[in-house]
Amino acid sequence: MPVCGIISEYNPFHSGHAHHCRRIRDTLPDAILVSVMSGNYVQRGDFAIWEKYQRAGYAVQSGGPDLILELSLPSALGSAERFAAGAVAQLLATGCLTHLSFGSECGDKEKLLHAAAVMQTEEFSFRRSQKLTGGISYAAAAQAAMQELFPEGAALLGQPNDMLGIQYIRALGDAAVEILPVLRVGARHDAAPENGYPSASYLRQQMASGNDASPYLTPEAAAWPRHTIQQHESELFSYLRRLSPDDLARLPDVSEGLEHRFWRAIREQNSLHDAITACASRRYPVSRIRRLALCAWLGISAELAATPPQYLRVLAFNDKGRGLLKDMKQTASLPVITKPLAAQALTGRAEQLWSLDMLADDLYHFPQPAGSGWKQTVHRV
Repeated sequence: MPVCGIISEYNPFHSGHAHHCRRIRDTLPDAILVSVMSGNYVQRGDFAIWEKYQRAGYAVQSGGPDLILELSLPSALGSAERFAAGAVAQLLATGCLTHLSFGSECGDKEKLLHAAAVMQTEEFSFRRSQKLTGGISYAAAAQAAMQELFPEGAALLGQPNDMLGIQYIRALGDAAVEILPVLRVGARHDAAPENGYPSASYLRQQMASGNDASPYLTPEAAAWPRHTIQQHESELFSYLRRLSPDDLARLPDVSEGLEHRFWRAIREQNSLHDAITACASRRYPVSRIRRLALCAWLGISAELAATPPQYLRVLAFNDKGRGLLKDMKQTASLPVITKPLAAQALTGRAEQLWSLDMLADDLYHFPQPAGSGWKQTVHRV
């Protein structure tokens, strides 16, 4: 039976995501869909709009995957490359994966495979390193290097879904998994809905503005409490003020004196937003600085960020997903956590990452009482 993996944030799940899942099922009618989804924090450096169990349950109920696992926290707050590597590692750890699908602006499998192959070459790495000396961002340097080696690939790296798809292909390596790109439909990031398909960013903006999002969400979901980094800006910013440049230097993706630049911005500005804006530059995009701030607050060091996933935490499933979980008891190469209390058996680095997850959940729900992560139950749909 085919098992198709999806890497997601579902922040929130919407009609475009449902379309993606329908297309997979049209192509692979017997497939079980399993997604690795960011938890309470997302890759743009923000809080997820709804808490992770709620988001996952809503996605499964709304025609999404059959089983949703939580993406490891260091991967969820990592660069595109680390985000992809962690998510693919978790999907492969199920021991069942036959396909990997993702939304794509081009929908051209061969172009995506070619671009991924180019990025694996020494020539690409050399040219990208040369471009970085010009003070541009990593993403811009990669696109410039690709332009010289495979111009069509450079255009792909300029599209968010294609760029992530290429990183997923790279992370798969030589695994016997078939990729299944699905042509993306509807609105682009931050744009108004097209043909009934909104973007997740548009829905977040509508809800943040108090506008009616019920045409694209169930009325119940549209009314759920929302979380944003702005709600925690004061405690986050005050914590950052306590850190030294040496503390900041231990965070993921800090190099070239970025710790000093960020430290000065934290001390000279009056708010987290202003500090992030002051620190950002052509070299260091806002999203990278926002991730840096959250990693500092949550205690994600460069060492922890380099640690591969240690377990598979289940967030939601339906009947087909339950069947896959039974198979995973025999095939999974990592512990499968369906009940938080089962995590008490974790040891070593896995125990350390679980403690990080529990702290992160507490801070997400702050100032509610601590310990909510131990009481959560999987959504069975």
